[in-house]
Amino acid sequence: MVVELGPELEGRLEEIAKRQGLDPQTLIRRTLEERWPREKPEFGILQRTLSPEEWSSQAREWGHGHRPWPDVPDEAITREGIYGDHP
Repeated sequence: MVVELGPELEGRLEEIAKRQGLDPQTLIRRTLEERWPREKPEFGILQRTLSPEEWSSQAREWGHGHRPWPDVPDEAITREGIYGDHP
Protein backbone atom coordinates (compact mmCIF):
# COMPACT_ATOMS: atom_id res chain seq x y z
CA MET A 1 0.00 0.00 0.00
CA VAL A 2 1.31 3.42 -0.87
CA VAL A 3 -0.01 6.56 0.81
CA GLU A 4 0.90 9.91 -0.68
CA LEU A 5 1.80 12.49 1.97
CA GLY A 6 2.35 16.15 1.35
CA PRO A 7 5.81 17.53 2.10
CA GLU A 8 4.65 19.26 5.30
CA LEU A 9 3.09 16.12 6.79
CA GLU A 10 6.03 14.00 5.70
CA GLY A 11 8.41 16.44 7.42
CA ARG A 12 6.41 16.38 10.67
CA LEU A 13 6.29 12.60 10.56
CA GLU A 14 10.05 12.33 10.07
CA GLU A 15 10.65 14.79 12.93
CA ILE A 16 8.39 12.90 15.35
CA ALA A 17 9.88 9.55 14.36
CA LYS A 18 13.41 10.87 14.87
CA ARG A 19 12.52 12.20 18.35
CA GLN A 20 11.17 8.77 19.27
CA GLY A 21 14.16 6.94 17.82
CA LEU A 22 12.08 5.25 15.14
CA ASP A 23 12.00 5.17 11.40
CA PRO A 24 8.87 6.79 9.90
CA GLN A 25 7.41 3.46 8.71
CA THR A 26 7.56 1.98 12.23
CA LEU A 27 5.97 5.11 13.70
CA ILE A 28 3.13 4.97 11.17
CA ARG A 29 2.57 1.23 11.71
CA ARG A 30 2.49 1.60 15.52
CA THR A 31 0.18 4.60 15.32
CA LEU A 32 -2.25 2.77 13.04
CA GLU A 33 -2.17 -0.37 15.21
CA GLU A 34 -2.92 1.71 18.32
CA ARG A 35 -5.73 3.54 16.55
CA TRP A 36 -7.29 0.40 15.06
CA PRO A 37 -6.22 -2.62 17.14
CA ARG A 38 -6.98 -6.14 15.95
CA GLU A 39 -10.39 -7.23 17.02
CA LYS A 40 -10.43 -9.97 19.62
CA PRO A 41 -12.93 -12.77 19.18
CA GLU A 42 -16.14 -11.77 20.85
CA PHE A 43 -16.95 -13.52 24.11
CA GLY A 44 -19.87 -15.87 23.68
CA ILE A 45 -19.49 -16.30 19.91
CA LEU A 46 -20.17 -20.04 20.17
CA GLN A 47 -23.51 -19.42 21.86
CA ARG A 48 -24.59 -17.32 18.88
CA THR A 49 -23.22 -19.58 16.13
CA LEU A 50 -24.29 -22.97 17.50
CA SER A 51 -27.76 -24.20 18.22
CA PRO A 52 -28.52 -24.64 21.93
CA GLU A 53 -28.25 -28.42 21.51
CA GLU A 54 -24.85 -28.18 19.77
CA TRP A 55 -23.56 -25.75 22.37
CA SER A 56 -24.68 -28.00 25.24
CA SER A 57 -23.12 -31.03 23.58
CA GLN A 58 -19.77 -29.28 23.10
CA ALA A 59 -19.83 -27.91 26.65
CA ARG A 60 -20.48 -31.39 28.06
CA GLU A 61 -17.74 -32.86 25.88
CA TRP A 62 -15.32 -30.19 27.08
CA GLY A 63 -16.27 -30.85 30.72
CA HIS A 64 -15.81 -34.61 30.39
CA GLY A 65 -12.29 -34.02 29.10
CA HIS A 66 -11.16 -32.74 32.51
CA ARG A 67 -10.31 -34.61 35.67
CA PRO A 68 -13.00 -34.45 38.33
CA TRP A 69 -12.30 -32.15 41.26
CA PRO A 70 -12.62 -33.42 44.80
CA ASP A 71 -15.56 -32.18 46.82
CA VAL A 72 -14.58 -29.11 48.82
CA PRO A 73 -16.57 -28.33 51.95
CA ASP A 74 -18.14 -24.86 52.12
CA GLU A 75 -16.06 -24.05 55.21
CA ALA A 76 -12.86 -24.39 53.17
CA ILE A 77 -13.73 -21.42 51.00
CA THR A 78 -14.71 -18.98 53.72
CA ARG A 79 -12.30 -16.27 54.85
CA GLU A 80 -11.68 -18.14 58.08
CA GLY A 81 -11.11 -21.39 56.20
CA ILE A 82 -8.52 -19.74 53.95
CA TYR A 83 -6.75 -17.43 56.42
CA GLY A 84 -7.45 -19.10 59.75
CA ASP A 85 -6.58 -16.79 62.63
CA HIS A 86 -4.57 -14.42 60.45
CA PRO A 87 -6.00 -10.86 60.67
